[in-house]
Parts: sequence; structure tokens; C-alpha cells
Amino acid sequence: MKKLFPDDDRLIAKPVSTSTGKQIGAGLFASGYFSPGEPVLRLDWSDEERTEILSWDDTEEEHHNRCAAVAPQWYFYISNEHPFWYLNHSCEANVAFTNWAHSLDDVMIPLVALREIHPGDEITLDYSLTISANDGLKEGEPYAMACLCGLPACRQRLTAFVGLPRELQLQELFRRQPFSGTIPAFIVNESPELVQELHDRAPDLYASFQAALNSQLRLAAGFEAEYDPEEPYFLG
Repeated sequence: MKKLFPDDDRLIAKPVSTSTGKQIGAGLFASGYFSPGEPVLRLDWSDEERTEILSWDDTEEEHHNRCAAVAPQWYFYISNEHPFWYLNHSCEANVAFTNWAHSLDDVMIPLVALREIHPGDEITLDYSLTISANDGLKEGEPYAMACLCGLPACRQRLTAFVGLPRELQLQELFRRQPFSGTIPAFIVNESPELVQELHDRAPDLYASFQAALNSQLRLAAGFEAEYDPEEPYFLG
């Protein structure tokens, strides 16, 4: 199985195998070169043929591994025609949000390369940097998932950002340009202690964080005003 994406000609989905050759699903791979800081894929909800914005209250189990929070309680969900569908987790990921996932024109959020990505490299995201404290398969149960990336820095278990070890939280929180703001601002905002530390230690990062947070709150209000829960799901 190989899948090409006409709108993303440097991306391809294909099987992922273990070191022994056993196939364990599909992943997203680069078929071209990406330089550090370059957008690799985009969460663009104006692409109505492949994407949908859902309220968390209306998501079902089949949505949970195929969506990403883009504003408080609002999730970007995709069909299998979108490259994001095939984006696997890694504890040493090579793409991430930037600028606290501040949306561009209120319709799109880019994921950028954290380092050079060469043809043949698998493109991966650290899921924990995108998971809200509200996420979970059952109400009241926090998100948790075993990690199978097998890399030296593997954390063994995925959690929401607020559940990560503090050392890792601070490492991501104080990344500098061009890779600052790998965590959506509204997710950072779930930890008052981290927000205060950002305020005290890095006023410039705090200012960009606050701008992104305000934008995400406005975005959530806009989604609420326009949302029609009767629209069919891709998997409905």
C-alpha cells in the first residue's frame, strides 16, 4: 500500500515495519526534502472535503486517534485522504506546532520540521504536545497510551501535556525561535504554574503565548456560533 497526496507532493503514506520486517500499520513519509522550520503539513479546516471541526462532546471513539485539538473543546478531524491520518507518534518527533499553534487566518495551523527531513524519513509528531487534559476515551479518565516508538528517549507511556514529567514540560516550554511554542497555548494554559513560570522567565515568549491563547479563545467562540452537530461524520 502506498498513498500519494496531490496537494502535498513531498508526502507519501506507506507501511511501517519493525526491525524484523513485520508490518505494524501505515505511516507518513517524506518523498522530498524539508528544511528546519519549513511547514511540512497543515491542519486546514477550510478543506471541507477531507476535514471537519467537531465539538469534543460529539466525538466518538473512532474519532479520538484521528483528531487534534485546535481550540478549547474543539477538534480537527480528518478522513484517510489527508496526510495527518497517517502521522504516527514518536518521543523524538521531527515535526511540531510553532508559535503556540496560533492559527493563520483562523483556518489553518502548520506543523513545521524541527530538523532536516530527508526523502525516506518517517514524519512523526509527539502526540503528548497536542493532548489536552480533557482528552480521554471515557469521561474523567485521562488520556493514556503505550508508546511503541522504541527510540532511546522513549517515555513508554503517552499522556496529556500536563501529565509529562516537569523536565520535559520545561524543555518544550522554553524552546526558542524558530521552534518556540510547540504546545498549543490553551493546553499550556491548563497549568497555571507553567503559565506563571513562562511569564516570569521569558516575557517575549509569554507575550506570543498570550496572543495565541486569545486567538484560540476567539476561535472556539466562532466554532460554537457556527457549529451544526447534525452534520454527518466521516465515519458515521
